[in-house]
Amino acid sequence: MEFTNQEMFKVTPKNDIVFKKIFGTKGNERILQDFLEAILDIKINSLKLDLNTEILPDFYDGKTSRLDVLARLDDGTLVDIEVQVNVYGYSEKRCLEYWSKLYTKELEKGEDYVNLNKTICVWIVDGTVYDEFKEFESTWKISEEKYGIKGHFKDFEIHVIELKKFRENAIMNPKKKEFWLWFIDHTNREMIKMGKITEERLNEAYEEYMRITSDKAMMTAIINRQIAEQDEIARNRRAMEAGLEEGRAKGRAEGRAEGLKEGKEEGKKEGIKETREEMAKKLLALKMDINQIAEITELSIEEIEKLK
Repeated sequence: MEFTNQEMFKVTPKNDIVFKKIFGTKGNERILQDFLEAILDIKINSLKLDLNTEILPDFYDGKTSRLDVLARLDDGTLVDIEVQVNVYGYSEKRCLEYWSKLYTKELEKGEDYVNLNKTICVWIVDGTVYDEFKEFESTWKISEEKYGIKGHFKDFEIHVIELKKFRENAIMNPKKKEFWLWFIDHTNREMIKMGKITEERLNEAYEEYMRITSDKAMMTAIINRQIAEQDEIARNRRAMEAGLEEGRAKGRAEGRAEGLKEGKEEGKKEGIKETREEMAKKLLALKMDINQIAEITELSIEEIEKLK
């Protein structure tokens, strides 16, 4: 099967909106379950999607952020999956913030802390994060440093998958995990075809992907957002340079640091808001549903209404 025009524009399952539609939509639980069993190397009897993903204050403007895909396994374990096309969107502090917010999520409902469940965060990053080792996947748990004791603080677990390393690794005997990652990475045509043949759920995921990329309005919105994100990155870079220049003019190390920080933060806030509003205007012109616009731009419905 030939790749579509949308694939040529790199609208792949790595895109967070496409990823959510495939793995985080009601009715696609079997796809998500098969994927998680492969990635986490565990057996899952059943799972439920948790659609209440708006739980985290955004790290740069205080707004609520949306998790990509959140599921609760049959034993109560919470699993969050995040996809980052831009490697700079990944940081260990951000991982810890997400994990801690999810872990304490039940406390917001008034439950006792002893009832807190194991929480796993899976980060799929399109780049290289750790230069210390060549493996494309790392699993982070807690062990005692002096005695090397493991098996305590079992509720903590973070997985990081680095797709750039994955592409560069010569995998002689691919298993289900590798087929799923080739599908998400979407750079190896032959391996995607082989995965569709050998893995039933992956074939279902591919069919879902094709349905999504056949939606012209959705594809237009996604491509526009990709262009806007590139503009946002360039705008932030200019803001950082302006802040650095202002800091240098002050003639002191403190001034340089403060100037850089202020310029960077101010540029981010203004640029992000302008980018999201411009995108929302384009989507309104396309007659897209306002709830979908809110999901794509992360603006509130009230903010979008004001742009009409």
